[in-house]
Formats: sequence, structure tokens, C-alpha cells
Amino acid sequence: MKSTDPDSVVAAPLPSGCGVLMTAKAQVVWGDQTIETTLFFDQGSQRSFISNNLKQKLNLKGKSKEILNVYSFGTDSPQTIETDRVRFNVLLNDGSKQKIMANSVPRIAPRQKLPNLSESDLKTIAKIPKKDLADSMVTKETSQPEILISSDFFWEFMIAQKPTRLPSGILLIPTKLGLMLSGANRSEKNRNLITNCCVFRVGCDDHEVSVSSDEPKFHSNEKLDIEKLWSLDHIGISDDPKQTEDDFALEQFNKTARVKSNGQPEVGWPWVTEKPDLPTNLAYGRFKSQAKKFTDNPEMYEQYRKIMNDQLSLGMIEPAPDEPQGPVHYLPHHCVSKPDSETTKYRVVFDGSAKQRQADNSLNDVLYRGPINLPQLVGLLMNFRMAKYAITADIEKAFLKLALREEDRDCCRFLWYDDPAKPHIVENNIRILRFAVVPVGIVSSPFLLEATLRFLLESENNEIATKISRSLYQTIKSQRDHGCRYRKTSYRFL
Repeated sequence: MKSTDPDSVVAAPLPSGCGVLMTAKAQVVWGDQTIETTLFFDQGSQRSFISNNLKQKLNLKGKSKEILNVYSFGTDSPQTIETDRVRFNVLLNDGSKQKIMANSVPRIAPRQKLPNLSESDLKTIAKIPKKDLADSMVTKETSQPEILISSDFFWEFMIAQKPTRLPSGILLIPTKLGLMLSGANRSEKNRNLITNCCVFRVGCDDHEVSVSSDEPKFHSNEKLDIEKLWSLDHIGISDDPKQTEDDFALEQFNKTARVKSNGQPEVGWPWVTEKPDLPTNLAYGRFKSQAKKFTDNPEMYEQYRKIMNDQLSLGMIEPAPDEPQGPVHYLPHHCVSKPDSETTKYRVVFDGSAKQRQADNSLNDVLYRGPINLPQLVGLLMNFRMAKYAITADIEKAFLKLALREEDRDCCRFLWYDDPAKPHIVENNIRILRFAVVPVGIVSSPFLLEATLRFLLESENNEIATKISRSLYQTIKSQRDHGCRYRKTSYRFL
């Protein structure tokens, strides 16, 4: 008898031709929390999802709000969902962690049970060590899936090894969580059996949709049919084109950008949330490590010290106040050498992606990258060749020309010597400085520079400024030193 309860599970032999959904038991880790749960794997969606229940147990904080359009089979119009974007880790078999970004929803799917395998399949599986299996193949217990891993992270779990085919035709797929069942039963036995089809329900616990502050909001005046809302094999999810992260970044820029009385442009960071979850990371260990390098390389230290002194005298960096005016965070820094450079043999690089613990946010994690609106290069070059005379201009140390507003400076603190004449002494020789301008190495810096230049040019409101704005092109050179990448950015007017 077929049950009408959407949460019921029917235990029956797998019919011929029926596919098996890929599932795995895995430990999900965030901070001090570790929880074992069931994961579904399917490429029918462009985004991965986590249930609100597991999100709350892990105490996950939303990185940002996202509005998604959910298209299901048989429909032309989407259901609009507002969700939290959260981050967590999945523990792999080798002990490493796979970082996942997912959207939270009230529910992933009803309770599930693995299909009843044939005796020949079970005999084959019995020869495999249990630790090599991603899920128990013989249990009669049901499990509540809490995570859906889809096309954005699906292949991060796959291993490039040949699958093992069971006698029924079902495959054992090698993954970083162990062997998973997939494929379909190709045997003639059980061909005429009927089984329940699993149609996932994401975003609602009943046919009626409820709206509350901690659950995604569905904007619809009619009751939702569950099949129309979600079917893994036929769904597509796309970002709402009306509101993107780039839009949020631009909106914040337009609110904070201004020209100070001395003519210097001032900007603020495009925060993902109003109160960012940013730890106070002293970066003391990294500074001690750098101090040892100073002792071993006096020439490098003298150049490093000169750069710091120059920036202090120019007001690019300043002593940090005793009372912070905004989020407090410390940036590690080190020196990158460029022996072939004729002008700058050493460059001070600040690490905006540094974390004290894996579970912590870095400064780059809590900022929008922002759009970089550049003209088509082909058209730019054609315009460049049409005139009789060509002029190019390059802004030296362009980032350091942008003042950072007061309330955003304390997240760009860093450690330096109280007495720079004693680089070998770190204990009781620490001074806390902070950036008064936009530093290199932060994910939002290129966007802020590009947006500021256009802001200044548009405010001139004349033909020459308009032409320069249309001929603005940014070049970014990524360079590596000892595994660390930094960006050298310059703007050119062609």
C-alpha cells in the first residue's frame, strides 16, 4: 500500500530502471561544533543547501542574504526565496576539511532510507571494509538529510577512479567520503515493482508556506505544489538579477564616498553585514616570524623600515587609538623582494585573507569584492589608434591616495616596533598602527579605486573628463613570493 504521508519511507526492493540517489554520512564541523549528518549529492541544482535545523545546531552566522529564483520542472515562473548564505566544513576521510558555502532553508527532504539491495549486491559490498563506505548499505534505519551538495561543490568530493559495478548494475562511486551508491538497477528482477518517488521539499514544512524572520520568504499568493517547488533532477537556481552582491557594494560606495576639504577622496569598506563577525586577530605569531627575517636580512629591514617611516610621515598609516571606532582586526604583513626591479626592490604586503583559526572570518570574508566596470579592450584599442596623438597616464601607488573613513580604519590595524632601532627585540617593543588609506591586499580595494576614479571624473561634468572615464583601464598583475600572492594594480588612461 502506498502511504499518503510525505514523510513516510517505504522499504521495498529497488525496481529495475530506478535510480539511486547518492548519499553519505559525514561529520560537519564549524568552530567547536562537530555533528554527524546525512548529505545528498546531486548536480540538478546550481547551489548547495543546508537545513535551518543544522545551521542552528552549528551556530552558523549568515555571511549575506541572497534572493534566489527557484525553477522546477513543468513551470515557467520561479518561486522567489530569500536565504542566508552560510559557510561550514565537511570532514573528509583523509582528515582534511572541505569548505562549503550553502544557502539555508527550513528543510532539505523527508526522512530517507537506502534501497533494499539484492543478495548478490550485498555479498559484493560485504567484501569491502566498512570504513571505505560513505554510508551503511544494509541498515534499515531512516535518516534525515540536512545538506544538499550540488554542482557548485559536487566535484570537490569526487575521486578520479573507475567506479565498481554491482551485479544489479548499480555503481559504487569513489569519493573523498567513501564509496557511494549511484546509477540504476538494470536487472530483470523486480521490473514491475512500484516504489515511491522521492521529491525533495526545500523551504517549507507543509503545503502552506509560512513567513518568519528566521525562515526563507516565499512570495506567492497561492498554495505551493511540492513537486513544482523542488525536484532535484529538473531544477535550476539563478540569482535574482535585480539584486546582486555587486549592487550592494555599489550602494554602500555611493553612501560613503566623498571628497574631503583637502581634496582627497574618502571611501568606506563595502561590508557584507552591518555588524561583521570579525575576530580580533593580533597576528603576533606572524610578526615574530617576520622579525627573525629582519635579523637575518638587515638590508631588507632597512627598506621595510624606510617604507613604514615614509607612510607614517605622509599620514598613510597612523597610531591606533585606545578606543576603537569600529571593528578591530589585525593584518599580518611581510616583505616581498623583487631583485629585478629598478625602483622598488622590496614591497610590504598585507594579508587580508589571514585567519587565526579555520572557523574564523578573515577581513576579505566579510567584505564584498565589488564590480570592476571596464570597457571592452578591443574597442578601447581601436579608439586609441583613431586619434593623431595618444596620451597615457599611470597613477603611482593609486590605492594609497584613497582615504579610509574613520570608522573603517580599526579593522586594518597591524603590529610594528615601538623602537624600530631594535628589530631583534619583540617583547615589550610593540606599537599598534592602522591604515588611514585603502591598503593593497584587501579584496575590495580594486573596486574602491575604480569606483572612486569614475566618481571623481563624473563630478567634473565636462567633455574631457567624460572621455577619460570611457578610456579608463585597470591592469592587475598577480605576483607570487614564497607561496603568497599579491596584486600590483595600476590604472591607465588610453
